[in-house]
Amino acid sequence: MKGDVPELWRAAPMEQGNLAVDPLHTIHWRIYGHRSSQPVLFLHGGPGSGADVSHLCFFDPEKHRVLFFDQRGTGHSTPTGSLVDNTTNHLIHDIERLREMARVQSWVVFGGSWGATLGLVYAQHHPNACQALVLRGTSNSHTFQNTWVMDVRPKQLPERSAAFLSGLTAEQLHDPVSAHLDNILSGNALRESQAAYAVRALETGLTQAEAVEFSEPPPRDGHLPPINQDELARARIYLHYWVNHKFLTAENCLPNPTALDAIPVTLVHGESDWICPLAGVESLCDVLTHARLIRVSGAGHSPMHPEMTSQLRQLMQCGQG
Repeated sequence: MKGDVPELWRAAPMEQGNLAVDPLHTIHWRIYGHRSSQPVLFLHGGPGSGADVSHLCFFDPEKHRVLFFDQRGTGHSTPTGSLVDNTTNHLIHDIERLREMARVQSWVVFGGSWGATLGLVYAQHHPNACQALVLRGTSNSHTFQNTWVMDVRPKQLPERSAAFLSGLTAEQLHDPVSAHLDNILSGNALRESQAAYAVRALETGLTQAEAVEFSEPPPRDGHLPPINQDELARARIYLHYWVNHKFLTAENCLPNPTALDAIPVTLVHGESDWICPLAGVESLCDVLTHARLIRVSGAGHSPMHPEMTSQLRQLMQCGQG
């Protein structure tokens, strides 16, 4: 596939709809491509972000049938921002409901960032549904990722740490993530804005290889930055998953790695990733010894770095990764 996403491919899914997965949650889904093409499951990042169809650029309209969906509480799924029955196991349940709905026996699982972690966990629960895994910007266990964000990276980017902790009391500093979750659920506009601002400070300007200094002023009484409802919903789910260790067994995204032995696994990772450091995915490969790790020089966390995009396109062109 050459060039950008064809406009008709992006603008007109072959099928779309909403699937009620339980009495509360309805999942919005879109399928791009023809029924006779290679089935692909696309898993978006976050937790809390919705599916972005600009990621169709990694696929070929002549080869792939790609299912995009907005995870619980995100994007066009309803109720927006809901934390009720919103766990990793619930998302795995939803994926299987979508696979059955789409009448897919097995598919290539393609995920990035949190979507890569979700893809790993899903494949261990349902290995027979997975032809291959193509994962980008994958993190390691919750403990590893938490240590990176809370202890290691602040030494290199102190202004980020200061922004993340701003607005918290001395007592709240003992468990800032839980404090931010309490704030965003408080119903108080200032406290909600402070929590969303904290989440923004963790990632904004950090998707490229060079970190951009974070200089936005924190929310104060009488000065609330422009934070819309979508950003609040994303931050609410993000903090919910963080406080609960992403609902991973023993804080680990490899609860049953032998289930992946027969599945080709390709991990594509920027060497200068500020959000999910390369060391995390390298340690995963110590366990998944059959996995192929492609290190992308000069790239960070963003999949839109030219070499990252090229690698992902080539992997999908050749059939799996």
